[in-house]
Amino acid sequence: MICKKCGGELHYIDGAYVCQSCGVNISIADYYEDIDAFICYIESDSAGRRTKDSIIAQKIYHNLESKKIKTFYSRISASDLFGDELQVVCNSAIEKSKAIIILGSQKEYFEVLISKYSDFFAQKVVIPVYIDMDAYHMPKNISTVQALDYNKIGADADLTKALLRALNREEELTYEQLSKKNSNKKVIIIAIIIAILILASAVALYLILKEKGSVSETDNLNSTEAVTEETAPEDPNLSLYNEAIAFMENEEYEKAIINLSQLSGYKDSDKQLQIILEKYAGYYKNDDTSISFHLQILSGNTATIEISSIVNEKRIQISESSQISSNKISIDFNDSENNQGTIMIEFKDKSIDMSIKTETANSDTYINDINISFLTDEKSDKPFAEQIDQETLLGFVKSRTTLRALAQKSFDVVFDTELSRSGVPSRYKIKNTDIYFSVYNYDISKTDSYYGDSETNVDDSIVFGVCAPASLIIPEYIGESNAAFVEDDILYVPNGELSQNYHVIEFGIPENIKKGIINENTSVCFTSRSLIGDRHFEELVDYYIGSDKSNNNITESPNVWCPNCKYGFFTTGVGIDGFTCSQCSCNWLPMCYICHNENAVSIKSTDSDMFTCNLCGQEWTP
Repeated sequence: MICKKCGGELHYIDGAYVCQSCGVNISIADYYEDIDAFICYIESDSAGRRTKDSIIAQKIYHNLESKKIKTFYSRISASDLFGDELQVVCNSAIEKSKAIIILGSQKEYFEVLISKYSDFFAQKVVIPVYIDMDAYHMPKNISTVQALDYNKIGADADLTKALLRALNREEELTYEQLSKKNSNKKVIIIAIIIAILILASAVALYLILKEKGSVSETDNLNSTEAVTEETAPEDPNLSLYNEAIAFMENEEYEKAIINLSQLSGYKDSDKQLQIILEKYAGYYKNDDTSISFHLQILSGNTATIEISSIVNEKRIQISESSQISSNKISIDFNDSENNQGTIMIEFKDKSIDMSIKTETANSDTYINDINISFLTDEKSDKPFAEQIDQETLLGFVKSRTTLRALAQKSFDVVFDTELSRSGVPSRYKIKNTDIYFSVYNYDISKTDSYYGDSETNVDDSIVFGVCAPASLIIPEYIGESNAAFVEDDILYVPNGELSQNYHVIEFGIPENIKKGIINENTSVCFTSRSLIGDRHFEELVDYYIGSDKSNNNITESPNVWCPNCKYGFFTTGVGIDGFTCSQCSCNWLPMCYICHNENAVSIKSTDSDMFTCNLCGQEWTP
């Protein structure tokens, strides 16, 4: 983020942007007060991968910015934010915007965006843009609006026109059209003049030669016939094409690309070129330089690249797109730390050669100039997950960890889902892994409130629970009973949440803590005493293990849960008077003498001896 006053780097602190150079404090509302267009889109799919929608949104962003249409595209406009902070900024930007572009490649994506942003649509121009789908499949509540098919030729121009009209800037559109018309007229006039000069030169040369006797009418006719019937030259494009196919068969891809790049529109050369380029698409990494690289090849010989590098324990990211010229790509970049430079990429037979040169360093953290080669036979079709071991996972609960700290430590953490309608808590995950975090925007160790309060709210959301496969966090317990246990003041709950009565450290994972055996893929939720506080920790231990905690011995897990407050405990049987909950004093029996449904629970009235079934509603007495 750039300071509008001095051009320095802005950091998001306590709900506002603070310039690291001049110290100016800028509120979110003020920073985004001049937004013309806001792009709504889905950034990541269910697997955490960047969507096609995000790539198209970036292309639209650059196009509109080049037309001086101030546009908000979260991946660039708020690249240093995530989670609740990112949502606050997005809400502020969309509220200030004059027009909204809602972009989607699937009906489901549109539905999510409408659910999330529809409250902002009133009194704004909303332009739906759809990709690779039928307009009839768009949600009904926006299908009546004139939607734009981005797959059609001229879609960028149509979108620009629509926005300029919405912004009452039609005069810019008229000027641009007039400039193009004048330019076209000049081109036509110049072409006509050149054609006349060429024709005049040819006639003059013919007359001179005829006067000297070098040619005759008959000779000229015979010469034409000879060229037409006997000595017609071979098609140079065919020779180039055949040579390219031979190069492909010999896996000499660099030469094949160079040949096919000269044959646009000839036979199926465009298709063959696309086939070769897609062989380079994928995920690459180089452990020596800590650089990872993702290449996508789009139609029209367009490439999108994402580069990630760890510098001074901080992740720097570059995301850009560019046209491919022959077997090379040249890109001007602006990275996540606001450093600028150039990237040169060259496709070789068995590798991708890359050079990165940072020309303007606006931060102490930047990628040093480097030349690197990625072997194509070492690429992956899926992103590379971070190498995370048991010690790393335990570190998340042994000391307080925030979302911002995770990002600074180079973990690629993405928002996964809200675990309640209020968004408290939220679930995040490390991209492309089965490692989840239960995250709160208040300090749960200091309050019993489910929603927190002004005194316990925090600016940087805190991780209070972690869930990971048993193979990572407790490999030594694989093959043993899946009962909960405590070790070194850390509570481990295999196949279960970290839930206790009024207080919940949720993960949205179906709880199944019946007797069983821990296997490699068993989900294990864990938290620590130091993280959630003594009282909450003791309550969770009582809930999952029981009162016998001497020497951290494992006791029986709960097998009965209160139907009123959901508190659980272990029991070996039930008497005629039923169970009494130690938390809410509810009295109940896990049965019904009337409907005999095995899932029935009957709760005793507080002012009589009658039990009421939760399924059939009938009252009865034991």
